[in-house]
Amino acid sequence: MAEQSTRGVPLLETLSEYLAHGRHHAATASSLGVHVNTLYQRLDAIDRLLGTDWRDPDKALDLQVLMRLRRTADLLGARTR
Repeated sequence: MAEQSTRGVPLLETLSEYLAHGRHHAATASSLGVHVNTLYQRLDAIDRLLGTDWRDPDKALDLQVLMRLRRTADLLGARTR
């Protein structure tokens, strides 16, 4: 994600935490150690990148599974090196 690399905003981590916390804003903000308004700004950035349909429960689940698979693949790749 371009905004993540240019501004240093951890959007993938934000999205992953948001979905892992059942899309609860306060719990996600607390987990990330940011103010809830910062979380809203990051979620708005994700909306701009992905469109708002990612918030649909089925699509959100797809994203969550994809991110978990990516983390697992990264872990497996690290073990074989």
